[in-house]
Amino acid sequence: MENSVPNIVEINEVLVGINETSWQVKSYLGKGCFGAIVLAVNKKTGQEAALKTLEGISDLHRAGFLHRDIKPANFAIGLPPNCRQIYILDFGMSRKYLKKDGRHRRPRETAKFRGTPFYASPVALKEGEQARRDDVWAWFFMTIEFTVEKLPWDKTLYRGATLREKLKDMAEDRQFYVENSDKLLTGCPKQFFLIYEHLNKLQYSDAPDYEAIIKAIKAIYIDQGIDINSPLQYEN
Repeated sequence: MENSVPNIVEINEVLVGINETSWQVKSYLGKGCFGAIVLAVNKKTGQEAALKTLEGISDLHRAGFLHRDIKPANFAIGLPPNCRQIYILDFGMSRKYLKKDGRHRRPRETAKFRGTPFYASPVALKEGEQARRDDVWAWFFMTIEFTVEKLPWDKTLYRGATLREKLKDMAEDRQFYVENSDKLLTGCPKQFFLIYEHLNKLQYSDAPDYEAIIKAIKAIYIDQGIDINSPLQYEN
């Protein structure tokens, strides 16, 4: 995918070798685990990460693609002087959701699971066709983790004999939390409930209201008296 927006990692070259094996040459970014950095610092950094990662997802969606594996490990912080820039990367599970004429693809009856179960939406875990809303649900779960340092489910609890059995158990558990905001959003700012309500209303082909979600995140700055222009903790 050729980069034309700042929040998507730039792919400088694609090399094809023996047996048509290919490598992508990408921009050099900062070292370290993005999620570990965000979890280790203050609330302002967490909310800034929420904004920047959503911008990357929105850019990808506007280009006509779903990511289908939104998680902290698939974002990276830029090197100085771009250390406030957060890049979305790893498009190995991406899928084009728009047809050539710009119309939304129809959902398949079943779609093999793509993603990381810990952050996946109930639809993804049920092996349903993912859409833009599912990327944003995964982003929301990630953002909750950045904010309160954990999600209400534990990956070690699912002990099905097969992956499909584990996915089924996870889907039932995830659906419970998606239907019960008080359980999902314990300890979260009140603005998260607005995001939750919006995501729950989205149908398969609906476009998430990215601007409304960004507005809700920015309102947290005001409520918590955070200076949006102050340095992020990892910048120091």
